[in-house]
Formats: sequence, structure tokens, C-alpha cells
Amino acid sequence: MEKTNSKEPSNETTDMKAEERLKIFYKSFVNSNDMMVITDKEGTILDVNPSFERIYGYTKEEVLGKNPRILKSEHSTPELYKEMWDCILQKGYWSGEIIDIDKKGEEHPVLLSISALRDEYGEITHFVGTAVDITEKKNAEARIKELSLFPETNPDLVMKLDETGNVLYMNPATEKIMETLPADLKELLPDNLKEKIQSVIKTGEPITGDEKEIEGIFIDYTFALFPDKKSILLRGKDITNLKKMGQQLEEYSRHLETIVKKKTDILKVLYDLEYLLKDVSLEEGLTIIEKSAENLGFDEFVLLILDEDTLRPLDKTEPVTDPVVLYVLKKRNPIINKESGTVWYPLLYREELLGVCGFVTSRQFDEDLDHLTLFSSQVARFIERRKILVEPAVEKMVKGEKQYSLTQGFSYLLEEETPTKSFDIFVDYVTHGISGLCITRTNPKFVKEQYSLKKTPFIWLSTLKTDEYTSTVDLTELSISIKDFIKKSKKSVILLDGIEFLATRSSFEEVLSFLQSLSEYISLTESIVVIPMSPQTVDVRQLKLLEREMTLFNHS
Repeated sequence: MEKTNSKEPSNETTDMKAEERLKIFYKSFVNSNDMMVITDKEGTILDVNPSFERIYGYTKEEVLGKNPRILKSEHSTPELYKEMWDCILQKGYWSGEIIDIDKKGEEHPVLLSISALRDEYGEITHFVGTAVDITEKKNAEARIKELSLFPETNPDLVMKLDETGNVLYMNPATEKIMETLPADLKELLPDNLKEKIQSVIKTGEPITGDEKEIEGIFIDYTFALFPDKKSILLRGKDITNLKKMGQQLEEYSRHLETIVKKKTDILKVLYDLEYLLKDVSLEEGLTIIEKSAENLGFDEFVLLILDEDTLRPLDKTEPVTDPVVLYVLKKRNPIINKESGTVWYPLLYREELLGVCGFVTSRQFDEDLDHLTLFSSQVARFIERRKILVEPAVEKMVKGEKQYSLTQGFSYLLEEETPTKSFDIFVDYVTHGISGLCITRTNPKFVKEQYSLKKTPFIWLSTLKTDEYTSTVDLTELSISIKDFIKKSKKSVILLDGIEFLATRSSFEEVLSFLQSLSEYISLTESIVVIPMSPQTVDVRQLKLLEREMTLFNHS
């Protein structure tokens, strides 16, 4: 035999096929002609499909919260239920024939299959029951039982055997199946034939449920003693279709278990996200959000914040012009593009539109994306919580003209060992009718006392949280807060004292990027930013980069 080169399917292809199969099986729950019921681990009914309602006569609302015992008939003995649940708890699966009663009290013989669904820890979380109505099958069996008295017309295999296993008689149905199989008579007969014949002759008790598979055909044999006490009546029933049905039910139960597990994993990600986003900075939170999006099966997560009427990434000033994203912003509805693998969701918090978030994946989409609505809501709630709300206020005016006159829309760098000149400029502005925001490394209490500032809002560059002052060391939070303050005040002065400290908390490159973004934003407004810095805290190259990005204040 020639060897052929084969390539194993990639994980991506396997995932796509698995997810496609999951969708097919999920739809079949609703469209299945068989009765299906899902319960929790206590046996409380959580869901039933339309076939259940149609055959048993109960509506879904009538059975939700109840136990499947409402279908129990007098034929179901305690011994049967004990055997059933022992098997489920040991093997996770049971299948057999029982008789149920519907809402009107009418009996329905069914082939019942029950599977236990387990979580990642092996604990049972749900049970799935599937019942196939076999009323017609039972009627046919009753008819066959009648025909068994007439072997020539019996559609089942009927043979008479002597005590050694020799075939004394076979009916036409047996001869017919022999013609279709490439097997001889010996292979058609049950295994361990002689031992079973001797057991029946000795005890007089029949042997039932003796299955054998021949060339893909499954036969269920029954041994019974003839009245002469010396020969055996052997009947064989073709159960191939029932066998295949059982296999399909078992496979379907496994796929249902996969669906439940997948939903459980998604809910765990969302629950963990809510917990992890508590009391973290904006920067830390964004990292957590990106990781959670990855755990939901997405390769990339994009966050765009609404700045007045413009969408911008957090770390950039250029507005987003993609018409698809802008459509999401306008309509406040998500857009799903399965071909490109992208989903755009509006960020809404209490009806307030905060921005848009995007998800990108190389995998095939699920049809059910409700979890992304929950995910987006959690992101919006986090963004809103991390806003440092600073309201503009004007200090009491002082007499006389302003001493300093800086150009609006500029960011000024003051090279000084102590920020004396910077505070002089800031105080000069806020005491002459200009709203100011003071961001400082110094405890705001001392600054307010030293410069007699009563109304000016402060942001303390500190990790210490107090009820008296707002504090942060997160560059992203600072950026959002400064821009929000400028939008509210229109014309303002910002003092940013503590650049050296921020550089120690992150890096010079991150602080430089923050200042570049801030300077670009300020250039579009009527506000000014004053930034003091000691030249001794940076090297020559870093100082030159700062001087290039901002206007160097002339102290003369």
C-alpha cells in the first residue's frame, strides 16, 4: 500500500468545525421531534423544547420549576429509578424504555436518555433528558408478539435449536437476512451458544437482551424453552435503528454538555472581570479588559472614547473616521461583520454614550453574542467609575492687572529647581477670572494654605486615597480628567507639577507620550498648561525632547 502525505487539521480549523457543529445541535434542541428537558442538579426543570409541550400537553410555563416526576406513571417502580440514578451518577448516562403520562393522564411509552452535565471540576451542574416516543414501536412489537405464534410470517428471526445448538428450523425472515450477509449461520448465532442453551434448559428461565453485531447489523436475541423441555426457541430482533438512535442521542448529549460548559466559561469570564476591575487604575483595568476579551475568544480589543462629538483612542489625538464605527456611534447599535471578523459595540452607561469598543477575531462567530453586550456594559461602567470628576471654579478676583500673559493653546515648560515661578503664574491666572486645575505632587492642603486658594480643584499625584482630595498616578486617568476639565471650562489654566515623580512611576517615554498628546489637545483649545521641571532630573537628550514638545518659558 502506498503511503500518502496527510496533514493534521489545524486547531483553528478544528475549532471552526466544532463551533459550527455546536450551532447545528443547539438549533436542533428547538426543532427536534423528540421531547427534551433540561434540569438543574436538583432535578428542577429549567427548559423544555416545543416537542415536549406538543406530546405531553404541558406548556413550558406550567413545568418550569417543577420536577420531571410529574410525568411518572404507575409502571415506573422505585427499583427502576434507583437503578437509573445509580447508573447516571456512576457512568454519567442512562438509557432505557419507560412509560410516561401526559397532562391528560394518557400513557406514552418512550425511549428515555438522561445525561449528567459536569463543569470543569467534575461536579454535576445539569441533567439533559431526551425522550423518543415509541408508541408505534410498541404497537408493532405487540403485533410481532402475536405473529410469533406464526413463525412463517414473523418479521423477526425465529429459529429452533436442539440442546447442542444445531438449528432444527429457521423462518423465512432468518433465511432472508442470511442472504444479505456475507456471514455464515454460525456467525449469525449468539456467542457462547451452548452455555446459554444449557442454562435455559436447566433453569427454565429465558435469557433476554443478548446482543450481537454482524456486519453493522445489531440483533437482540431472546432464548426461551420449548414445551418439550429439550429444545430452544431463539428469536432475534433487528435493533440497528434503535442502536443508531441511542448513539445519536449520546453524541447530542455530549454536544449539549459542550454548549453548557462554553456558556459557563463565558459567565465566569464576565464574573471575574467585574471583580478584577474593582479598585484598579485605568491603565491596569484596560490590561484586564484586553485579557478578558482574549479569554472570550477574540484576538484584539479596541477602545475608543467619545471626546465631545469625536471618537478618539485613549492614547491618540487623531479622530476616528471609519464610517462603520461612526454609524455605531450614531445609531447606538452594534454592528457585526462576520466576513472581516469584527464586532463594534456602543459603550453605554445609564443611557450616556461614552464611546465604542471593537472586537476582532479570526474564528467563526457564534450567533449568540449577548455576552458581548454584558462585556461592553462592564467596560462602560469601569470607564465611568475611573473618571476623576473635576468641576471648574473661579477664585475671588484680586485688584490689579495680571502679571503674566501667556499665549492660549500653548504648553509651557518652566525649568526650575522649585516650582515657584510656575505657581506664581498659576495663581496670577486663577485670581484674575480664569478657571484653574492644580495637579501637584505636594499635599494640596499646604498649597491651598500657602496661596490662599479656596475654590480651585486639585488632583494629588499620590497613591494615597483620601476623602478630602482626588488622587491618582495613572497617566490615562490624568489625560481624561484634564480634557474633561478643559471641555467644561472652555478657557482655563492647568498646572502640572510632578512630572519627575510620574516618570519614576512609569517611564520617561510614557510621560513624554502623555505630554505630547496633551500638548496636541491644548493646541486646539483656549487653555494653557504650565509644567515646571528640574533640569537636573533628566539627561540632556530627555531635556531636549521635552523642550521640543513644549514652549520654553523665558524667565527674564
